[in-house]
This record gives sequence, C-alpha cells and structure tokens, in this order.
Amino acid sequence: GPQNVLSAVAESARKCPGDVILEDATQQKLTYRKLMVGAEVLAHALRGAVAGGGRVGLLLPNVNATPVVILALWSLGKVPAMLNFSSGIPTMLACTELAGLKHIVTSRAFLERARLNVDAFVKAGINLIYLEDVRSGISGSRKFLTLLQHVLHLPSSISHPPSAGATAVIVFTSGSEGVPKGVELTHGNILANIRQMLAVADFTDRDRFFNCLPLFHSFGFTVGTFLPLVRGLYVFLYPSP
Repeated sequence: GPQNVLSAVAESARKCPGDVILEDATQQKLTYRKLMVGAEVLAHALRGAVAGGGRVGLLLPNVNATPVVILALWSLGKVPAMLNFSSGIPTMLACTELAGLKHIVTSRAFLERARLNVDAFVKAGINLIYLEDVRSGISGSRKFLTLLQHVLHLPSSISHPPSAGATAVIVFTSGSEGVPKGVELTHGNILANIRQMLAVADFTDRDRFFNCLPLFHSFGFTVGTFLPLVRGLYVFLYPSP
C-alpha cells in the first residue's frame, strides 16, 4: 500500500471524494475533496512562509484546520512538531528549542480563547504564522484551479511524497522526568500502527469516530485522526477530553 500517510489519505480521497470525512465543534463539515483541496491551497500559501528549516511547529487545537495544515506541511516536505499548549509557555519554548523550530503555525482566535501570551516566542526569534493572515492572502483563482486539478485528477505541482522512513511528526513527552523529550515518528511507524489497529478492530464503513484527544497526543494523532482519514471513516474532532 501507500508508503506515507499523505499518500494513504489521498488514495482514500480519490475513492470517495464527496464523502463527509471531517467535522469539528463549529459544525463545519469537510468532504474528502475539500480536505485535499484545502491542504494543497494552504501548501501553496505557506511555501514561502515556512522556507528554511525542515520542522514547523503547530500550536492548534482539535479543529478541522489542524489536519489540513499537517497534510499541507507534508506536501511541502516539512515535518510538523505538535506543541502541547496545555504545558505552558516555558515548556513549549523548551520544546521549540529542542526541535530547532523557526516557524510556528497558529491562530489568533485560538490564542485568545486559550489565553496564551506568545510574546516569549517572538522574543526568542520564532516566526509566528497566523492562519487568519494566510487565508486572507489566498485568491479565488487559486482555490478554483486547485479544485479543477483535483476534479480532473491532474498531478500536483507542489507535492513531494515522503518515504516510509522519513519523519512524519514530532511529538513531545509530558516532561514528568524533567525537560520534555522529542519523539520522531516516521510515516512507516504511523502506517504500521494504523494497519495493526485495522487488523484487530472490526471497523465497518458505517462507523464514526469521536476524537477528543488532542493531536499533540500520539493516540489522538494516529488512531483518533489519521486512522479514520486513511480508512475512510467520518471523524468528529472535539477540542478537549
């Protein structure tokens, strides 16, 4: 089968592009086609902003935008580093230094709701990329051309599918033994876990997932979100356990 998670999701999307696959607490629904088109449009918009450095921090909750950003970063050959926003600013700063992050993708609305003051990131020289700003710079023609490309099954001009052994994501330990440790999971690791779950759990096409575990959590990332996206099962993202 596919050798990376991006290709595995794209393969399922080609089979049933009109199926609603993703929904969040705002009750915004995404079909597979909207998911993949959104990821590619976002990849074009982010390409210049995340230049330099192979790893990009993500500071986002469980909303539709989060897997869209992850797919976009994979399309650009970047590795998302999932920051645990519940750990506090000092711990997140330690994680950004550990991972060598130069950019963090986040949202003003989320930071305001979570009451996170990110001045410390700015002082540390980290570039904060706000999704609201990125979206405002995306033209209607870009959206239309990308949609047309997906409808006609034309090859992407931006996607560089990673190998199975390439790092797919960085998650961080809780820090209970001191400074958090960074854990690199490869595309092969994640796909193996997904296929192991599919081998032992009797999922059917009518099953629906409810994921309240954050994507900075390895189970929330792999089983709660990308297993259903790979298998073709609707998943509802809820922001808190």
